Amino acid sequence: MGRLARLTPLGAWTEQLVAESTGKDARGVLPVVLHWQGGALPAWRNTVHLSPRFSGEQTDALEQALDGVAAAGHPVIRGGWPTVHR
Repeated sequence: MGRLARLTPLGAWTEQLVAESTGKDARGVLPVVLHWQGGALPAWRNTVHLSPRFSGEQTDALEQALDGVAAAGHPVIRGGWPTVHR
């Protein structure tokens, strides 16, 4: 299983955690998990883009897409986890 595939469950877990934690009194945050296939990323209003990845991972194309979102004035959070060797 590739490193990106190993991060897939993180998106679903984060989506559930954020939705349950903030969904009070008919208000909250609606997380959306995107499975990026390349190209430009959507830049929706009032959206924070969270982009986890493993350290040392080749992400040049993704970085370029995130730079475009950031240049449009939208917040981008990029995070890296150390690579775990088994």
